[in-house]
Amino acid sequence: MAYPALVRGAIVCYRYPAMATKCDLCGKGTTFGRNIRHQHTGRWERKAPRTNRLFKANVHVKKLTIGDVTRRVHVCTRCTRTLSKVR
Repeated sequence: MAYPALVRGAIVCYRYPAMATKCDLCGKGTTFGRNIRHQHTGRWERKAPRTNRLFKANVHVKKLTIGDVTRRVHVCTRCTRTLSKVR
């Protein structure tokens, strides 16, 4: 069962809380990076091996009033702090 998304301007609002990896306000999402271990001894082939990893955005479902309508929106913590500062 797919959850219908309600489009209101440029912001996509969801009826049901779901895990999201992208902020609906700023567009911050998952980025790619590498883990570097602290092993700096041994041969050159084994020196500080790097493995791939994902940096996920800290996204929560918040109720925001857009115009006259209150909607649930996926918002990152940076946008939450900015919204509390603006109000």
